Amino acid sequence: MAATTGSKMVNRKVTDGELMALLKRREEPVYDAGKVAEELDVSRPTALNRLQVLAEGRGDVRRTSIGQADVFWVEKAENEADYDDRLDFLKQSVIDEFEDKFVGLYTEPWTAVHPDDGPATGGDRIQLLVEGEPGNWKLAQGQRRLWENRRDAIPEELIIAGETQALISGTLHEQPTVPIAHVSYEPDWDIEEAVGAQWVDVAPERQALMCIGEKNYLVEPCNNAVFLDRVRVDILSPEGEGAECVDGGVLSQ
Repeated sequence: MAATTGSKMVNRKVTDGELMALLKRREEPVYDAGKVAEELDVSRPTALNRLQVLAEGRGDVRRTSIGQADVFWVEKAENEADYDDRLDFLKQSVIDEFEDKFVGLYTEPWTAVHPDDGPATGGDRIQLLVEGEPGNWKLAQGQRRLWENRRDAIPEELIIAGETQALISGTLHEQPTVPIAHVSYEPDWDIEEAVGAQWVDVAPERQALMCIGEKNYLVEPCNNAVFLDRVRVDILSPEGEGAECVDGGVLSQ
């Protein structure tokens, strides 16, 4: 719908960059003038005129007719298709890693965000920063936020050039667990023998089982530990690209 002031329609200028950004989002297989007008808040005639000019001036913008309507789309170059395939692979790898994954704090497994900043418990939506590579993703330490405090970009000082990073979001659900079960260890590692264990006082009238061995692990059972569900990748910064991407589109270079 075009912007209006009272009952008077106001048409604004639409740049080639705005049109290309919309077409490259590829939320639709093709775009007609009505869809572009709705998305960019201009009149339908303006949208159609700008699309026609764009198609005449660029070889990668295609045009055809479906019924009475002209439709437009951007044809992917071979290298762009490869790039999109790589982004899709990275995003799916992150989703597979963190779907139904324990994300509670090891000292407070019932919350995914430090109690001073949250807490984030079952039913809450959160955003996390993860980094690494397919098969070796990890949560960035201290980078957990409630959804209402989410980031819309990865801070430049947190981007590591040699690693892929992503801001992911999801909804927490609760289930019983013992956090040590979610700590990586060698398959042939004898947990009982290697870690040892002793009860320690962690609060008045409260104890936890501290395992002592190669590392220290807090393994207090928790009936409402939080796991991540309905995971999506909000922002992706591929290794070596120096760019942030969302839904396949580059945000910044």
